[in-house]
Amino acid sequence: HNLSGLANAVLRKLAAKGVIQPGQTVVSILTGNLLKDPGATVAYHTGDWPEARLANAPIKIEADLASIEKMLERYIH
Repeated sequence: HNLSGLANAVLRKLAAKGVIQPGQTVVSILTGNLLKDPGATVAYHTGDWPEARLANAPIKIEADLASIEKMLERYIH
């Protein structure tokens, strides 16, 4: 079941009751799209999912800060 709509309904009720004030920033985590199933997410991005039209291939790097910084520099600049 997709409960993302439930989160929005609760936010509306909280706003109507004054718990959430106008102008406040509210963050709602919506997990209706594979976020609860990491196996499906990995399958999507590694090519094991036939409909993966927007897949982002994993990038393998060493597990250290210097390697992460080097990789980020390539993609940011």
